[in-house]
Amino acid sequence: KYITLQTKSGMPAKDYSYFGEVIDLIRPILEKENIKILHLGQDSPPLNNVVNLNNQTNLGQAGFLLKRSLLHLGVDSWMAHYCGAENIPLISLYGNTTIANHSPYFYNKDKTIFLESHRNGNKATFAREENPKTIDLISPEDIAKSVMQLLNLPFVYGYKTLWIGPAFTTK
Repeated sequence: KYITLQTKSGMPAKDYSYFGEVIDLIRPILEKENIKILHLGQDSPPLNNVVNLNNQTNLGQAGFLLKRSLLHLGVDSWMAHYCGAENIPLISLYGNTTIANHSPYFYNKDKTIFLESHRNGNKATFAREENPKTIDLISPEDIAKSVMQLLNLPFVYGYKTLWIGPAFTTK
């Protein structure tokens, strides 16, 4: 049993910076259910507590893994559109683009959650690069909650992210 994760899209503004925090929130629950996290994609930064298949699959192999996953979590990319077309449970994130313009054309409403940044009230830039990235305004706990919702697993988290700044991941 596993879920898949894609953290990079090929367009820097679409790449969510806090997947490590999301993994920290969902991993204890997934471990109890014996569910692994497979990290797919190309040239993504390494993540802890996942099965790293980054740069190790071609399109066909990635499609094979996606079809057998319990759900896919990722940024707006070909994998999100593939999951929508193949009726694979999907959580997809949008920051510089909108759900209305960039979500998969085909998807199952009961098996799909699209999370779009509030962008502090601003419109989508559709830019290749943003500084700061608006996708990073989506809180890790909202993403974790969506994963648990699609997996029908309980999720209780007593905290709310107020702000994460650009130096948050700097050690």
